[in-house]
Amino acid sequence: MVLNIARDITERLRLESELQRMDKLESLGILAGGIAHDFNNMLTGIIGNINLAHIEDDTDHSRELLQEAEQEILQARGLSQQLLTFAKGGAPVRSVQDLAHILREAVSCALRGSDVSARFDLPADLWWASVDKGQLSQVFSNIVINADEAMPAGGTISVIARNVTVDDGAYPDLAPGDYVRIDLSDTGVGIAETNLRRIFDPFFSTKRRGSGLGLATSYAIVHKHDGYIGVASTPGAGTTFSISLPAAPASPPPQSRETAPRFSGHGRALVMDDELTVRQVVVAMLKKLGYEAEAVSDGASALRADAEACVARHPFSTIIMDLTIPGGMGGEEAVVALRAQHTTARLIASSGYANDPIMAQYRSYQFDAVLAKPYSFAELTSVLASLADQPSILGTDA
Repeated sequence: MVLNIARDITERLRLESELQRMDKLESLGILAGGIAHDFNNMLTGIIGNINLAHIEDDTDHSRELLQEAEQEILQARGLSQQLLTFAKGGAPVRSVQDLAHILREAVSCALRGSDVSARFDLPADLWWASVDKGQLSQVFSNIVINADEAMPAGGTISVIARNVTVDDGAYPDLAPGDYVRIDLSDTGVGIAETNLRRIFDPFFSTKRRGSGLGLATSYAIVHKHDGYIGVASTPGAGTTFSISLPAAPASPPPQSRETAPRFSGHGRALVMDDELTVRQVVVAMLKKLGYEAEAVSDGASALRADAEACVARHPFSTIIMDLTIPGGMGGEEAVVALRAQHTTARLIASSGYANDPIMAQYRSYQFDAVLAKPYSFAELTSVLASLADQPSILGTDA
């Protein structure tokens, strides 16, 4: 005799699904609240410093106030990039970089105005690495900001980097090869063991306010660079974050670390963006660099402007294109059409979506360079200067 017992679990499954949905909503609420809090703090600093600069009679002091506002803006940019990286795992846009320089810059910036100081131990022969400079700066800044908050009475953060070679099987999380290991240590309050296990979890934060994204984003970035990040902490004694990143096959010569010479542009430049403010600001920056600059709001207009410029025998030397134009032709479609009509301009992709695959593999999409929004005057200058002595990708296709 066989006895079959059936039980309707539909209601239980519905309740479990509802609980999961509520957990997600609670996590999103924590995230939204933390980001709104952080952004509002940054915007308060930006608005306040700009207002003070307007009414300040001392030119030097006005300049200092504007510099403070600029630093707040850069922090806001970092937060938005963290959100994009976490949400969709933005692929790194890599180039061979001097890690020692990135470390000094990121740590010094994160500690500006703090009672905490930094002690650097970075050997002169430290290997370089193929990394996304902006993303790595985020990682170092996140760790240093946490360390700063763990030492309210002040203290010292030790930043130590070493060249290491990993043998096969030596570290289960790393493939054999050459790495740069970076240790960032504080002497703060430390992290409780129960929290240590969750330190890289999204939305987890021991702060009363905060998005809980910083270390989760750092973890994602390091792993997307084929590296490793770990943490060790003793309550009351401090915390050390250790990061290992694959070294580049060959480091550039020392002179590559020098500041690039001042760049002066020439010729005509076209800006394609659906946002009026972006068009106005970028055109103004291009004119400051020496370009004859104008702007259009979509890809179809850019195509017409380029064709008319060629007919007039006064072609554009540079075209900066936003990848996303709601309701119109964006950069991805426009670049194909511009190449088809044999434009001679250098084509630069621009986007606020750092996770867009075009930003990581722009040459595969027929662009000559990329500019991730928001970008500064210095960043725009650097990209244009890097293209000045290089042939357009059109030349490599011919």
